This record gives sequence, structure tokens and C-alpha cells, in this order.
Amino acid sequence: MKQQITAEERKTIKEVHEEVEEEEDGHLYHTKGWSRELRLESLGLPAVVPPPEEEKLVKTAIGAERAKQSRRDEVGGRGKWGNFIAQWVLTWLLFGLYNKVTEA
Repeated sequence: MKQQITAEERKTIKEVHEEVEEEEDGHLYHTKGWSRELRLESLGLPAVVPPPEEEKLVKTAIGAERAKQSRRDEVGGRGKWGNFIAQWVLTWLLFGLYNKVTEA
């Protein structure tokens, strides 16, 4: 038997869901950060404890990626130029391949 909920109940459920969802997102990103760092530490690799996600109070996916990037910069010592090269190498290789294919 299907029960209908009132508009007020629907509104209450939606408000509670939005509040809990935001908290859970933060928990997810903090847990991922701790898991990553503890796994690296167990492998004998450099780890940042507490992870940047914890220190920066990350609550969004974008914030989590920025924290992860700051961790890479901190541990790896790679500067902005290294990031630029790493992000664009594949693109330039594909451009070169495209030019070779279209020349023939």
C-alpha cells in the first residue's frame, strides 16, 4: 500500500537531506585524504599527516582536488612549470599526431 506524504513532510525531508548531504561530502573527502596518506605511509613513501583535506576543511570535490594538488606540490616539490608541462604534454602529442595523419 502506497502512502502519500504531505508537502510539509516533503519540505522537511528535503531540508534534512541537504544538511546531511553537505556533512557527508566533507566526511568523504576527509576519509579519502586519510586513507591515501596512511596507505602511502604504510608503503614507506612520504606522507602528509594530517592530510591537506583535513587542514583545509574541504567540503567539495574541487576543494579536495586542490588539497590533493597542494599535497603533491609539498611532497614532490614540483613547481608550477612542472604542472604546466605535465598537463599539456598529451595535448601537444595529440596535435602532432593529428598533423602527421592529415598531412599524408
